[in-house]
Amino acid sequence: MPENPLRAYGSLLVLVAAITSGLVIASGFVAIDVVLDTITVWGYLGAVGVMVVCAFVGLAIDLRGTLEEEFFGADRPEPTPADGSTGSLLPLQYNVLLFLVPALIIPAFEVATGTAPADPSLGDLLVSPTILVVLFNVGYYGRTRRGSGGIVDERDVRNLDLALAVVGVVLLVSMVGLYGWYAVSDATVPREVDGLAAVGVVTVLLVLGATEIRQRI
Repeated sequence: MPENPLRAYGSLLVLVAAITSGLVIASGFVAIDVVLDTITVWGYLGAVGVMVVCAFVGLAIDLRGTLEEEFFGADRPEPTPADGSTGSLLPLQYNVLLFLVPALIIPAFEVATGTAPADPSLGDLLVSPTILVVLFNVGYYGRTRRGSGGIVDERDVRNLDLALAVVGVVLLVSMVGLYGWYAVSDATVPREVDGLAAVGVVTVLLVLGATEIRQRI
């Protein structure tokens, strides 16, 4: 009998949920039409979300150590890395790039090569980037837990902040240029472009407002 049933069976539930969602995601790569007809697109996206949540919860509670301790009585000593930390995930900037760049790499390649555009699949946009993020974070967490040291330093984070800021500026300038092109060509601006412009403006205002509030608190 586990000493802490709530902790033990909660960890077991996380493991079962992770395995179940993993099987659903893996089935999508084998027979995506059958999976979507069975659980619909939202069910498949839900499986991806459950997998991500389980991965982060498992890292936060040391899922393997908890299960061994509660069910097998193996009290594992906590490894202490050389830098004094007990394991960490990749910074937010890394996760953003790991998700967005793979999702956009196919249309970017098509623009660069001038090939005929192909609509990206659900796996291209969500599943593959999500799996990539989870795998990189699991590997990085395990590396820091073992005391091997991370690959992230303060300079890298500053460089990523600058890169993301420059990308944001370039995208805003590109939106204005796109509107200019439509104005010169007397073409009708698609509603999707208006939506992207609205998202860009709202995001800038929200970030400015949030940083201003944070500095004054």
